[in-house]
Amino acid sequence: MRDYFLDPITKTQDAESFFFCLHQDGLLFHPEDDPAIVINDQGQLFNDDEVRALRQRIDEAYEFMDDPCDFILSMTAPDFRR
Repeated sequence: MRDYFLDPITKTQDAESFFFCLHQDGLLFHPEDDPAIVINDQGQLFNDDEVRALRQRIDEAYEFMDDPCDFILSMTAPDFRR
């Protein structure tokens, strides 16, 4: 399990960093989707422990972001700079 799956999100910057890390690792998924249904060519992308952790992080992110999708869309735009 990746460390950032376990790091609590306690502010907006944490949420942004979480989504950025998912993106950098090729694991980004729509935050309204349950991570348990995210698949790749080999099947379910996340194991049960990761699913539980990701659900928690997504819930926490929504406490600090009205719509994480807005950040994700801006982050994945070609001119985004981190």
